[in-house]
Amino acid sequence: MLFENQRSLADPALIEYAQQIGLDTTKFEQDFEKDEYFEKINEDYKSGVRCNVQGTPAFFVNGEEFTGNWMEPEFVEYLRSLI
Repeated sequence: MLFENQRSLADPALIEYAQQIGLDTTKFEQDFEKDEYFEKINEDYKSGVRCNVQGTPAFFVNGEEFTGNWMEPEFVEYLRSLI
């Protein structure tokens, strides 16, 4: 839902998306205000900046960014090659 609506991620839109996918919107809104989740998201963002992530989705395997096609079968074959 977020990926499909990247241009509309304001708080009211996020609550609407939560409702559309069937989440408990009361709990979602309560959790949405918690600092612990904000800090986790902020740390994930900073990590992406440090790793020079240019967009989403981004996949890292063993500390290396996978830059190929993440749709099957290329990604699966890449993972198998690491075994």
